[in-house]
Amino acid sequence: MPLEDRKKQVKKINKINFLLNKYFNISKYITFVIVVIMMVLIVLIPKIESINQKKGGLLEQKEQELRELETYYNNLKNLDTTVSEFKDKQLSNINKLNEVLPSEAEVPNLMAQLEAVTLSSGFSLSFIDIAEGSLLSADEDEDDFDFKDDEYDQFASGIHYLDITLSVQGGDYFKLKGLLANIERHLRLMDVMALSFAGGTDMSGYSLALRTYFYIP
Repeated sequence: MPLEDRKKQVKKINKINFLLNKYFNISKYITFVIVVIMMVLIVLIPKIESINQKKGGLLEQKEQELRELETYYNNLKNLDTTVSEFKDKQLSNINKLNEVLPSEAEVPNLMAQLEAVTLSSGFSLSFIDIAEGSLLSADEDEDDFDFKDDEYDQFASGIHYLDITLSVQGGDYFKLKGLLANIERHLRLMDVMALSFAGGTDMSGYSLALRTYFYIP
C-alpha cells in the first residue's frame, strides 16, 4: 500500500476516534444528568405526594371545621331567636298581668274606664265613689283573715282593693246584663259585690257595688 494512502487511512481513523471520544463525553454527561434527575425525582416524588396528601387532609379538616362553625353559628342564631321570642312572650304575659292586677291603684284611669264601659252599654253614669283598703298581707296568718280598713296603709306591701259604688241611669234588664258582662270583661280583675234596682217613671236606675284589686310588691 502506498505511503500516502496509509496516511489518509490513519488520518481517517484518528478523525473517527476523535468524534467517538467527543460524543462519548457528551453522552456521559447526558447520562449523568439523567441519572441525577432520576434520583432527585425518586426522592422528591414521594415527598411531594406526601405533602399533597397532607394538604388535602388539612384542607378537608379545615372544611369540616368550617361546617361545624357554620352549624354552631346557625344553632346560636336559632337560640338567640328562641330567647328573644321567650322574652317577648314573658313581657307580654307580664303586661297582661299588670293589666289584670296592676301595681298601683290607678284611680283616675279606672274611673275613666268605668265611665266608658257604662256609656258603651247604654247607661249614663250618675254617681261614682271609690274607697281604698287592703287585704291580708303575705306575712300574716290566714286564719286571721280580715279587711284592714281602720289601719289601712296605702303603701304597704300586699294585695289592696278598691271598693267602687256606682249608680247608673237608663237601660232595661237586657242592657243591664250587657253592662255586667262588659264589667266582667274589664281589663282589671273586677268582682260584683252587690246590685240594687230603683225604678222610676222616666227611667230605671241601678246601683252597683264593685271591687277591684291591685298588688304592691
